[in-house]
Amino acid sequence: MSEPATPGVRVRLGPLAWLVVVCLLAPAMAVTVLRILQPTWLPAIKAVSFAPYALLPYLVVAVALLVRWALQRDRPGLAFTVACVLALAGLVVHVWWIAPQFTGSAPPPGAGAPLRVMNLNLLKGNADAVALTAATASLRVDVLVVEEVTGPELAALRVAGLDAQLPHRAGSPATGVTGTMVFSRYPLRVVGTLPTRFGSVVVDVGAPAGPVRVVAIHAYPPVDAHAWDHDLRLIADRVAADAKTDLVVGDFNATPDNVQLRRFGDAGLRSAAEITDGGWQPTWPDNGNQRFLGVGLPRLVQIDHVLVAASMTAISTRLVHVPGTDHAGVVAEVAFR
Repeated sequence: MSEPATPGVRVRLGPLAWLVVVCLLAPAMAVTVLRILQPTWLPAIKAVSFAPYALLPYLVVAVALLVRWALQRDRPGLAFTVACVLALAGLVVHVWWIAPQFTGSAPPPGAGAPLRVMNLNLLKGNADAVALTAATASLRVDVLVVEEVTGPELAALRVAGLDAQLPHRAGSPATGVTGTMVFSRYPLRVVGTLPTRFGSVVVDVGAPAGPVRVVAIHAYPPVDAHAWDHDLRLIADRVAADAKTDLVVGDFNATPDNVQLRRFGDAGLRSAAEITDGGWQPTWPDNGNQRFLGVGLPRLVQIDHVLVAASMTAISTRLVHVPGTDHAGVVAEVAFR
């Protein structure tokens, strides 16, 4: 920062201070523009997933510039004013985008018993079957949706006692990442499947409060923009066309900032985390699966979701850590309205 300004002199920043401002604002503004435009370029798609992080540089720049202006008590120059406006505008826009996850009203549940639903990607069958079974027991999970179920993982879950808790199941294990299954405390009826590149299955759960239609999905990841968009569009169209859909649960490989996930809002679905004002709940990567400079990264992006149709509401949500997988489990307590 430059020396304190004399009365009547415009507030000015030194070269180093301007370099810091530019280095903070430039990437934040790039993410904001990409979030608005939603391009199909793969690096841009991934950048949009990190939109919540743009809040921090906007906040730092806005606070620093406003404090500097307050201390100087002099007329700001054009560049200073532009930087302030950009920082404040970016801050307001990103707060507006993320605010629904923290504030809002939830429709009240009806008189029927609530249903606890959990989702977990098993990372090619590497999740700890004993820990997963223990988690479903301690959390009293009624319906468990899992992606990337392999034959050996299914056998390990049976040995761990999952069948005793959730004796009904639909879907099939498979090699690699394509197996998607639903386990339930209550009887299941398979309604159909979706032609996504990974497994997706539609079931009716015979819950005490009434049948609940669950669409268990695993969307293609954003390593191929066309395939990723195709899967999410196909699922959203299927849900919009089926008035009986109550829940869409799974690994969407998309965040609330991706327009592909926001299409589900057009189909009348909302995130259970949003309904409960659960806040921002990043689910990937978990267990230090992704590393940077040898250090395991914390959870960074929110790609696993329980979406609730207008027929239902959410009462609570939480994340669950299960060793062996790179995803956190999402648990939502839902009920008919």
